[in-house]
Amino acid sequence: MEKLAELSNIDYRQLSYIELGQTDPSLCTLFTICKGLDITLTELMDAEELK
Repeated sequence: MEKLAELSNIDYRQLSYIELGQTDPSLCTLFTICKGLDITLTELMDAEELK
């Protein structure tokens, strides 16, 4: 998670809060995380892929 936070250029604690469901990420934050993961927002939100 630390590496993703670094790649996404967001605070490690913010990423942790998102993962734990303690906060809801903004669309901008989701886009930033996607850039860190090198995926599109569509890929992240694809419910079929999550099953």
